[in-house]
Amino acid sequence: TVVDPGLTITSDGTIAGFTVQITGSYTSGDILSYTGSLPAGISAGSFNTTSKSIQFTGTTDAASWQAFLRTVTLQTASATCYPEQRQVSFIAGAKFYNPLNGHFYQLSPTQTDWTTGFTNANNSSYFGRQGYMVTITSAAENSFVSKILASDSWIGCSDHYTYINAATGTNTYTSQGGSYNAGISTQSEGLWYWVTGPEKGTLFTRGNWQDNRQVVNGNYNSWNSGEPNNYGGSEDYGEIYVASGNWNDLGGTQGYYTIVEYGGMSTDNTSA
Repeated sequence: TVVDPGLTITSDGTIAGFTVQITGSYTSGDILSYTGSLPAGISAGSFNTTSKSIQFTGTTDAASWQAFLRTVTLQTASATCYPEQRQVSFIAGAKFYNPLNGHFYQLSPTQTDWTTGFTNANNSSYFGRQGYMVTITSAAENSFVSKILASDSWIGCSDHYTYINAATGTNTYTSQGGSYNAGISTQSEGLWYWVTGPEKGTLFTRGNWQDNRQVVNGNYNSWNSGEPNNYGGSEDYGEIYVASGNWNDLGGTQGYYTIVEYGGMSTDNTSA
């Protein structure tokens, strides 16, 4: 079945890449493909059953994209096929659409340390939506994010006092501290906050694993067993595992991809 033979695409300039993604009523056995010829300079990936998408890379004009994407098809090996129940999204660029919250997500094109990924994410935008290193606030969002990962990736949480202070807009903590101590209110170690995006300044867990970490105000977390643990005394930045979707704390110097989220239309110029 051709997904949308009447698809209309307009643009003031060329468009770099497209993602076509099944965003509703996906059934095991569904496959997105195409029958048209790829425009000059455009290449196609294979259908990814994890992200439920097919990505096209390269740059061309809107008319060429429109003619080609009108040939995208949906096929299924499911015993019961109701293609009219599927929802399929056509997304400009190497982005993924989450219908549960209306946000867009992408993996950074290069691997960097956490700080560089944080800065690059804050300096990005998508159709007027401010970019930021991803904040994950529910099991459903965590499941969605874990399906678009290529490898372990950075997420926008930290217990480092400089990033916390920038996120809260106050001098919340004056030092890092070598280990979590609930009685030292000026130290931030073990106090994990979202430090970017709409959730910036939100404390979601208190205490590292060895301190019997506690969930704060019912906020969502997906720490791996035994994490965060501040291993070596200097793990202050969050990552998500590609294998499990669980979280870990790291020193921030490793080279990982950054998950960039594009939420509402507000501006986030957080820096530290």
